[in-house]
Amino acid sequence: MTEIIKSDVVVIGGGAAGLRSALEAADRGYKVLVLCKGLVGKSGITPLASDGISAAINKDDQIELHLEESLRVAQGIGDPKLLNLLVKEAPDRLKDLVEYGAKFKLEDDARFFHPTRSGKRDNHTCYIKGGGVSLNNVLRKAAQTRPSIQLHEDVMVLKFVKEDDQVTGVIAVDIALNKLIAISAGAVILATGGYEELWHFTDTSTDSTGEGLVLAMESGADLVDLEMVLFHPLVVIHPPSANGCFVPYDIVNSIGARLLNGKMRDLSQDILPPTAFLRLVYKTICGGDATPHGGFYFKIQTDKSEGQVIDSLRERMGIRFTHLEKLGVRLHTDLIEMAPGAHYCLGGIQIDEDCKTSVGGLFAAGEVSGNIHGASRLFSNALTETQVFGYRAGRAVKPKLRLKDFKESMTQVEKEIQKLSSGDESPAKIRSELKTLMWNLAGLVRREDLLRKALEKISILSRQSIRAERNTFCHQLVAAFEVKAMLKLSEAVVKSCLARTESRGHHYRDDYPQMSEDWTAHTRTRMIKEEIVVDHIEL
Repeated sequence: MTEIIKSDVVVIGGGAAGLRSALEAADRGYKVLVLCKGLVGKSGITPLASDGISAAINKDDQIELHLEESLRVAQGIGDPKLLNLLVKEAPDRLKDLVEYGAKFKLEDDARFFHPTRSGKRDNHTCYIKGGGVSLNNVLRKAAQTRPSIQLHEDVMVLKFVKEDDQVTGVIAVDIALNKLIAISAGAVILATGGYEELWHFTDTSTDSTGEGLVLAMESGADLVDLEMVLFHPLVVIHPPSANGCFVPYDIVNSIGARLLNGKMRDLSQDILPPTAFLRLVYKTICGGDATPHGGFYFKIQTDKSEGQVIDSLRERMGIRFTHLEKLGVRLHTDLIEMAPGAHYCLGGIQIDEDCKTSVGGLFAAGEVSGNIHGASRLFSNALTETQVFGYRAGRAVKPKLRLKDFKESMTQVEKEIQKLSSGDESPAKIRSELKTLMWNLAGLVRREDLLRKALEKISILSRQSIRAERNTFCHQLVAAFEVKAMLKLSEAVVKSCLARTESRGHHYRDDYPQMSEDWTAHTRTRMIKEEIVVDHIEL
């Protein structure tokens, strides 16, 4: 008989949102179990985050301006209530981080440093020293001081257990011990991040495969705006040592850089807005003028001395410039192959002000949620989101453990694993094909014929039988379940792209190039009788 682990609150995800929610729930007297697919602080998306975090925290900062900017970039489909909470509670959450031990870049008078851009002082962008790595480590150390928080690493959740439309537990695989575990939970908080790994080029971690969203969708939760994916314009694709490192786009103008096609010709004589540049790159790639690895060249060219360029890069990029140097990339002198990469997922699980989903007992916080930012976001609002809504999720849970027989759910998972042992195709092969088709057919530019072709190819891949042996450390098993989730989520994303017949923010339809007032709405994705269905929610 399988032993059932019991916890008041189960947090799935060991990044900034998950750990912050765990801290808040624990400080309110609950026993918390944090499940992380990798090592806490060394896996997931948070350690790859830059150092910007938004809060109008100084005495002369204006919260209203932070809200105004956040609403402006959301382009009509961000949730005003949630954005209002984000900006109003951000200062207190940064103060929490200081108490936990985080260090921030400060002015000489000890105020939080804000940058000056185009001659104008920023009102809300702060900088945490050490970026996402430091943030994750600070939160992990704080969690380790709470006896009521248990961190369980190398665990992948495979199924939610429900009773009376309420999530009451999870079935997971302990990767290191090669065994299934059943966990009874009074409440579950999902904080599994985004789904950038669906695309060939990305600057996030390889484990950003989106299975948290699939688990939620299969349990009855509503997903919104899955078509809204932020692609970063400048992501290194070669040399291999630096693959996935991103470079701020404003460097092209502030320091001076040429962006060249594979024939060493300028992509444009003008410095384009990021979204226009993405479309130009798409046309360059489709036109056969890409570099050998499918992108474009980046080359700094300026009248400044090498020392001045290095100082400017260090000032603008911080630890990212140092990291590139350690990887053998001299950004100030080298000719580097880059491409746009999936950077942040704006879509995800629909939540309310308390991070509740449409399923009882299930909460969501951080990038896995979907109705906060809308069609775009301020670059430094992402880390702020993890702290504000991680806190709100941990505060909102009112766990109620239920006695539940896990035998049926465990049997279902065992049968699924057994079926994988007799499959034909390797997870790696299907994953590679899926990422390529999503990049080519549902990436920077979308069009109905391309999207329908993508659905056909996803359907073909989904019918292939995936092979995975349940061997030592279960790596094949993890890879198989990741790919199964990626296939379902890719279908949902493509259907969402098809549904939104307009261009808005980071969703560009070549056949519907204008924004439409009729689409001041969320796309909504649901699982109905095992079919992925997309409609919309008027705002």
